Amino acid sequence: MKDFQNNRKQEEKSFLTCFSKAYAEFPKGKIKDSESPDFIISLSNKRKLGIELTRLTQPNSENSEFNVSQIDSLEKRICKEAQKIFESGNDIPLYLSIFFHDNIRVTNNEIIDIAEKIAVDIRNHSMEIDRKSIFQIQIQNPIAKDHVDLIQSIYHPNVTTSYWGITGGYFVPPLSKEYLTERIKSKEHKLPLYKKKRLNELWLIIVADTFERSTSFNIDNQIEAWNIGSRFDKVFLFEVMAHNVYVIK
Repeated sequence: MKDFQNNRKQEEKSFLTCFSKAYAEFPKGKIKDSESPDFIISLSNKRKLGIELTRLTQPNSENSEFNVSQIDSLEKRICKEAQKIFESGNDIPLYLSIFFHDNIRVTNNEIIDIAEKIAVDIRNHSMEIDRKSIFQIQIQNPIAKDHVDLIQSIYHPNVTTSYWGITGGYFVPPLSKEYLTERIKSKEHKLPLYKKKRLNELWLIIVADTFERSTSFNIDNQIEAWNIGSRFDKVFLFEVMAHNVYVIK
């Protein structure tokens, strides 16, 4: 449980760091880890800003013929080993997501082999990284294609810590007013807890590594047309891999 909580907080920190670089109006201040909300920023005028993060994606446990928790654990082991192998010879901090096949089944002996293939792929694609600018990696035909669909990563010169995660156990629902409203309301029920922290302002950041959209679907225009309200002071939709921030409120 402690490892899960530490990994979750590290993921949240990575999200917040990437968001702070993507959103030009992100305030300067001392950031403190918290719970309900996830972070509290102490601003120079002695005001406090609370930030809550939530994923757009949800666990994809429906119609699975295998034990989802076991698959999730297996994927995380491969991801952890791949990161260890990659970072043994590279000091490039990456925010990285591995999209595994559905319901993968491998033996313990295969874990290192798959991890090595993933690490080699990332090493080969990261050789061209310019340390002074944002760099994106998308590996659509990975060496470990028998088990991995896609590898996506982003490097940002101001992000100094790595986060490697799995995305195979999640689905990205179609963007709709109804779904975004539901995600926001699922966090609003915790507002009484947030208020106990005596915060001056509360932001909600809805995060997705990436999401599909048609060429005719303009997200900014659509969100403006939906006119979604919230009891949060500000609400954002953040697409990490594309480094896009959409203002919902």
